[in-house]
Amino acid sequence: MKATFPKAERLCSKLEIEHLFANGTSNRFGDFTARFVRLHAVGDENTAGADVSSVPKILISVPKRYQKRSVDRNRTKRLIREVFRKYKISETNIQTLAIIYTSSKIPNYTQVENQLPKLLEKIR
Repeated sequence: MKATFPKAERLCSKLEIEHLFANGTSNRFGDFTARFVRLHAVGDENTAGADVSSVPKILISVPKRYQKRSVDRNRTKRLIREVFRKYKISETNIQTLAIIYTSSKIPNYTQVENQLPKLLEKIR
């Protein structure tokens, strides 16, 4: 699988984001929280318009509550995207996924690389 993160894999729709946070399941590992919605049966009305693909749609968030400076939030999101591209989830029943960094400390690459794959494996 290519180590890319195209527009088709990004979660941008307000309706899908609202559905994710209203009906999603949450899981934590280290400084990360994952909120996800799994695919249901074909007849379910929640997945009627959903694009059924092998890779889930991803939202990456670093709240201003934890990291006040935008340069720090952007760097953290860039690190998370880079590690996610490397350890991308494929062939899963997860429809949408939000990865939220919940620490005030600015992470380094090795910290993200140690925690994020374990979180992705935990929710798989």
